[in-house]
Amino acid sequence: MAWTRLKRSNAIPLLLFLIVIAHGGISRADGENQAKNGLNPGQTLIPLRAFFLQKPYLDTQFASQWWEFGGSTVIEINKHVRLTQDLQSQAGWIFSRVPFTSTNWQLEFEFHVSGKGLPVFGDGFAFWFVAEKGAGPVFGARDNFNGLGIFFDTYANDESRRSYFPYVMAMVGDGKTSYDKDMDGKANEVGGCTSDFRGKGHPTRARVRYSRDDQELTVDLAVNPNGEFEQCFKANEVLLPMVGYIGFSAHTGEVSDNHDIVALASHGVVNTGKPLSRDPPIVRPTGGGTTAPLARNNKLKTAPPSGAKSSGGGWWRVIVALLVIGGAIAGIVSYFRLARGKSAKRF
Repeated sequence: MAWTRLKRSNAIPLLLFLIVIAHGGISRADGENQAKNGLNPGQTLIPLRAFFLQKPYLDTQFASQWWEFGGSTVIEINKHVRLTQDLQSQAGWIFSRVPFTSTNWQLEFEFHVSGKGLPVFGDGFAFWFVAEKGAGPVFGARDNFNGLGIFFDTYANDESRRSYFPYVMAMVGDGKTSYDKDMDGKANEVGGCTSDFRGKGHPTRARVRYSRDDQELTVDLAVNPNGEFEQCFKANEVLLPMVGYIGFSAHTGEVSDNHDIVALASHGVVNTGKPLSRDPPIVRPTGGGTTAPLARNNKLKTAPPSGAKSSGGGWWRVIVALLVIGGAIAGIVSYFRLARGKSAKRF
């Protein structure tokens, strides 16, 4: 009996030890999921289903409840949304029907740019978050836009910068300023990088994250076979409209390419707890934004791909912890019952 009492006295420390281990494992898994999604500690993703774009893209034979498209855009329900074909003088677009109202958000999309043109091809496609949507001369969408345009540019109009292309850059429009096509928008660039995203035989993806609270814009790219995201740029002091339409557009001129959007996942970013740390502030250089040119081989070390699902908040951690604690208690009770049985057999 003394032996049994001694083991019972160790039950509470053992139980506390198991709780600590369980909590540590849960916190570590939560942190890994946040890192994979490019989030800060204490943040989680909330899916915004109305702004997902995925196969088969259409609700009926000819239309989508949540998306409208036009120009040269062709939807192949089992493959992609093709904004332009590899033909000259095309322009196509697709935009959300309803405005996007999330304050802090993260959008991740898969795209594919390809064609027969070598060594000259173009012109590229754009991602948009704008107060007003419509067709126009800027990669197939309207000029003098109010909001964000991110341009995946494959043709350098400014020959002095041709070695940097393909090039990904962002411009924040005020509704009055035109995109400077002849200079590839360089004067109004808030951030950009060289990225060899064209003509890949594997999925190519981009991740756009915006925090209105911090006025911070981050663009990550995954263009290598390993699928890992690498930061293209991060820009501070970026103020976008409170409400905007999201979409894509593309155009071709004398040069051409296929510009395809394969999928889009849209999430709101919410704080589930106080962040443990923040990235250091980035000082914007003179004459532009924060720019981090990537080499052609894109070998910067960054966060792993965002294939894992978000943590979904704090409730699941509580449930898992309770299950672990309950299992530990059940194991201890069973152990003492077995020990008591063995002790009784000795007499």
